[in-house]
Amino acid sequence: MKKRNIFLPSLLLIFLITRLFFLGSGLNVLEPDEEDYRQIVQSASDGWPLYWQGQPYFEKFPLYIYLGFFLGKVLPFLFKIGPYVNLKLISIISCFGLVFLFFKHIEKRAGLKIAFISTLFLILNPLLLFYSRQGTYEAFYLFFGFLFFYFFEKYKERLNFKRALFLAALLALAVLSKHINVLFFILPGSYFLKNFTKKRKGYIYFFSIILLSAIFTVLPLIPVYLYSKSLILDQFIGVPRQFFIKHPRTFLAIFWEYFKISPFWLSWPIFLGSVLGIILAFKNLAKNLSWLLLLLIGGIYINSYYVNARSFIFIVPCLMISFSVFLQNFGEINFYKLILAVLLSLTAFQAKVAFESTLHKGVEVSLEKVKEIKRQKDLPVFATFEEDKLSRITKTNIKLLNSEATQGGIILIDHRKTELMLNLQSPAYQEAKKALDWVLENKSPTWEYNDSHPHFPATTLPNKFQIYLNET
Repeated sequence: MKKRNIFLPSLLLIFLITRLFFLGSGLNVLEPDEEDYRQIVQSASDGWPLYWQGQPYFEKFPLYIYLGFFLGKVLPFLFKIGPYVNLKLISIISCFGLVFLFFKHIEKRAGLKIAFISTLFLILNPLLLFYSRQGTYEAFYLFFGFLFFYFFEKYKERLNFKRALFLAALLALAVLSKHINVLFFILPGSYFLKNFTKKRKGYIYFFSIILLSAIFTVLPLIPVYLYSKSLILDQFIGVPRQFFIKHPRTFLAIFWEYFKISPFWLSWPIFLGSVLGIILAFKNLAKNLSWLLLLLIGGIYINSYYVNARSFIFIVPCLMISFSVFLQNFGEINFYKLILAVLLSLTAFQAKVAFESTLHKGVEVSLEKVKEIKRQKDLPVFATFEEDKLSRITKTNIKLLNSEATQGGIILIDHRKTELMLNLQSPAYQEAKKALDWVLENKSPTWEYNDSHPHFPATTLPNKFQIYLNET
């Protein structure tokens, strides 16, 4: 009891310090979706349906959006801190739920000490730290997915109809929080097959979870289907499908890319510990079957996509369970505390990079300068990145840089997003590239702003914003 009274407040303190400080940051140019969700939240004031860029938005179930809208209405002072704080807080609350359930799950599996250490590493996990401070869906859907996993593990050996109904509702909620959680169907599906082939009576409960959760998932989508059949097919079903990569060679290439970048996203200690934990888990396959299955099907899924941190984060809870398996065996090694302190320090260093990557202000500072120049010079405004989002933030018409800028204009460029966007082969971006070459050759920057923060999970490099003024 004494250890629990020390461990739990310590974890809570570390969580609050790493999540609640400096939430008033602006747009991260390499993770800019917060601005899209802010716009969708604003449309919630008109009721249903939600809108994005003038079109009804059905790509994701709207619970996250409406929670963000409600929080903004109840606590309007949040917007004085920053434009995305309401959504960030939903992510932080979701992450807290995930951390709490993870601690309870590992405590039951491996005891209090391993639960404390594993949860401490989870809190400092760079990828989870970053996305739990972002106003996007990642922490939100991870919580609902792990909520189902936690109770499935708790009840799978003693199911009855009430518990099956409860688990079906949780699974439906997880799937509706984001499509990727449909992978959790592997758990009741595998146990159904296991019990059915062995002719155990419990198979009917696992089948009930599958059937009822499918019904519960479909029911909320009926109003959307009635509103517009084409929209739900194109957005809720079609958007996830369009990214699938089916060629085996590409699949293996993506796996290798994930393998190479994983130490950056997870930190070397968590990466190595997780890999070793997967190997050690096969010593007790029955105990570890659920999360190994989820890791396998999740791994297949993310390797069928393009390399994407937002997809990879789905398997992070499984990797952290694997890390706890490693710690159970690692605890028998001499100099345990010393080695653990080194591993924790290395993870904390990478967590610092992730934390600093949520502190950007460069876009907002640059746009204030653009507006100041615009008030003095009646010239069109161009940008080399995210022109639609910048237009919404400033309520000014900002165009993607094009040949018109050579006739006169205010031109905003950055160094991180621009170098990515202008490598695209579409005609618009190729024209932008030619126009930028002309600007760089013929003009000098009127104003510069150095953003010293890294851009995890893409890069540790800083950014520079420049404004060029062409009055010719």
